Formats: sequence, C-alpha cells, structure tokens
Amino acid sequence: MKRCSTILFSILALQIAVAQDVAKFAETDIIGTARYVGMSGAMTAIGGDPTSAVLDNPAGLGLYQHLEASITLDLQLDRTWQNGVTQREHRNYFMPSQFSFVFPFRTDAGSRIVSHNLMFGYNRLKNYNRTYAASVNANTSITDVMTEMANLAGTVRDDYGYKDASGDLYVYDDVWDNPNVGWLTALGYGTDRMQWDAVQLGSTDSTFYAYHLPGEVIRQDATVKETGYKNQFSLDYAMNIDDQWYVGLGLNIFSVDYDKKVYYGETYSNGTYLDLDHSLVCKGAGVSASLGFLGRPTRWLRFGFGLHTPAACTMRYSHYSDATNGELSIGTPENRYTDKEFRMPLRLSLGLGLQLREMGLLSFQYNYAHYKNMRDVHSLRVGGELVFIDKLYLNAGFAYEMERPQGDYVWFIQPTDVRTDTEFTNLYWTKNASVGFGYRGKYMIVQLAYALRWQRIGLFPFDIAEPFNMRTMTHRMALTVAFHM
Repeated sequence: MKRCSTILFSILALQIAVAQDVAKFAETDIIGTARYVGMSGAMTAIGGDPTSAVLDNPAGLGLYQHLEASITLDLQLDRTWQNGVTQREHRNYFMPSQFSFVFPFRTDAGSRIVSHNLMFGYNRLKNYNRTYAASVNANTSITDVMTEMANLAGTVRDDYGYKDASGDLYVYDDVWDNPNVGWLTALGYGTDRMQWDAVQLGSTDSTFYAYHLPGEVIRQDATVKETGYKNQFSLDYAMNIDDQWYVGLGLNIFSVDYDKKVYYGETYSNGTYLDLDHSLVCKGAGVSASLGFLGRPTRWLRFGFGLHTPAACTMRYSHYSDATNGELSIGTPENRYTDKEFRMPLRLSLGLGLQLREMGLLSFQYNYAHYKNMRDVHSLRVGGELVFIDKLYLNAGFAYEMERPQGDYVWFIQPTDVRTDTEFTNLYWTKNASVGFGYRGKYMIVQLAYALRWQRIGLFPFDIAEPFNMRTMTHRMALTVAFHM
C-alpha cells in the first residue's frame, strides 16, 4: 500500500511540475507593433496589423492591399517590490521586437476572391529579463521539504554517506547516481541540515528530521535573476472575399531561450544559516498552427476569431545547485535532459469591432487559454482609435487577465527527483493600460506607443512556505516604422 501511494504521488508531482514549466513558457506579453501595444492587443476583429495576425487572428492579414515591410523597436523597464525590497531592471534599449513582410496578390477583376495575401513575420512573445528579491520571517524551512522527501522515498543514512569517529561528515561521490536519492535531500544531508535520528518521539523507525527547532522564527531571503526571450517566426496566409470576409491560416515556429539563477538563504535564531543557489537553463523549440476568420458584414461592424493549436515542443534542460552552511559545502553535477512531450496550451481569441464612420473605431476582445493539469486562463481587452486629423491618429487600450486562485499552482518535487529548484511563482492577475500615436502616409507609417503593466505575484521559495506577495510594474515603449507601396 505504501509503495502504491508513493507511485501515485510521483505521477501527480511530475504532472504538476510540468504544468509549472508550461505556465512559465506559455505566458505572452502584449508586445509587437506600436499600434498593437497602443490598443492593448485588442485587434482580433480589426486586422491590418502584422502582430495581430501572428498572435491572434491570421485572417486580419487579408485587409492588406499593398506590399508592406515593417520593423518595431522595443524598450522595457521592470520594477518589482515586496516588503520594502525593490529591484529595477532596464533591458533592451530599443532592440527589434517585430518585423514583417506582407505580399498581397490581387486576382482578376470580377472575381469574388479579391486577393491572396502572404506574410512572413517575426514577433517577440516574452521578455524574461528581470531581477526580483524578497525577504520574510517565517516558521517553515526548506529543510522540512528535504526531510519529507527523504522519508517518503524511504532512504536511509547509508544512501548518502557517513560520519567518521570524530564526527566529520562525508558524502558518497556516487550519491547523485543513486536512484533512491533526490538531489535536494543530498544537498540537505551534505550541509548537515537534514539529520538522522534512529529513535524519534518514541518511534522505532529510523527517520530524518529537519535541522531547525519547531516553531523557530527563520529569516528567508530569495533573489531570482531571469534572462532570455521567447520568439516566434510565422508564415501566414489570408484570403479576401468580396472585401467583406477574410479567412486565414498560419504556421508558427517559436523558440525559448531561458536562464534562471535563484539565490535562496535561511538564517536561524542561533545565528547559523543555509544558502542554496540554483541555476536552470532551458532551450526549446516548437511548432503550432493557427486559423482565423474576420467578417465585415456592414460598414460599421466587424467580428473575428482566431484559434491556435497546442504547440508540440522539444525542451532541453540543464541545471545544477550548490549549498553551504558556512562550514560544509556541496554541489550537484550538471544534469541535462530533454522533454519531447512538452505542450503549449490551446488558445482562442474572439473579437468585436465597431467602426465609428471616419472618426475611428472601438474593439472588444476575449482571450482563452486551455492548460492541461491547470486552470484555464481568461482575459478581456478593450481598445480604441481616434482619427483626429487626416493621417494622424491616437489609440488607447486596457487589458485584464483574470485572477488565478492561490494554491492552485504548487510545484511538488518528487522524492527522488534530480531537480532542486523548489522556487515557483503564482501569477494572480495582470493589468495593462496603454496609449499610442501614429501617422499613416501614402508610403510610410510611423507609430509610437507606451504601455504600463501591473502584476500581482506570489513567490513561493518552496511548496509549504507562505508566499512572498510581490508587485511588478513594467513600462514599455514601442516604435514602429513601416513602408508600403
């Protein structure tokens, strides 16, 4: 019975751990052309924008009537704070975040099919560059997780090492190859923070117990440094029927390049401490397909939808950790493995647009993402555009991603897992407000937009810890230049 329970726990833990990675790598910023940023991404029913065609609705590509090339430069500034600890990260001084080439092919006059349009486009989906830190006094310790893992796995002291007659601690060189030993527990044993007691509380069983005292106040400090990007290259096609109905298809290839370094420390009431540093690198690639529809049944009404299939991905991981208590230090070897079963979520976008004669437009949008082993994510977007002078326009938008309940996304590491990154974040909600300004000439388009994003995040140093409640604020500037003929 105990063996069956352990197997079931391991299967569940693996699914939840994979879900945490999916949440990290599936998240997408509102980033791209300045018009898209300025309207907070509410363009599924509007079309005529390369980023919207790539990210939401490829049918919007059908509105193009001229050859066009565009490029966007992006600037991002992040600020994170918690309990008076503030971190700022200024990255990418107007680095390219989007470029595209649109090729419309007009058909013979009199045909209901007005044109076939093709586009090759690149879009940055996520900028991971940021640093955030948090500190708190708590009654839990990561050594509680270490000992629980060791006891669930049924390991004994001889699986890890031994103490000689003088009390010096030794760890076996091949402990990392022992299938019964989780690497996090080996770090705990090697720093003498996961100790052995043959008779504990009157039990005849031999068990491990955590270093700290019950109810002890422990200072927890965490710093997380993330770098990297998620990028997407797309080939999109759209058909224009009667200048009223548009159908689109897309093939999307994306890449992930992500690096995370976590510096976690605990300081105990007797002045001793434990530092645990972890490095994780993930590189991956995947492919998905998209399809969309956009309709303009009347001059003032537009509606559209876009569907992106779950992306089949291959993700390559590399990680290692180091731990020290000031007197004893231990480090894991570098572990590398490949996950060929990684899947990004299915995404759906629905939009409604209102054309306000020649004055501008309003757009409303609903986005849905279906995650396996996690709650689905819903978001709402609204955007508007005002043409106040011929060829000059203003736009603005707001987006809100629904709150995710606390505790739904807990990262359980398996008792014998080689991963040691116990840290994870829960994204509770995201808000985005933006404004933009643009010029559309006969041969040239210039657009500038500013967006402000707020996020509420719970940073968990490990699964049984209370979260560090954090706030992040991201400032984004986007400048787009396009030429058409």
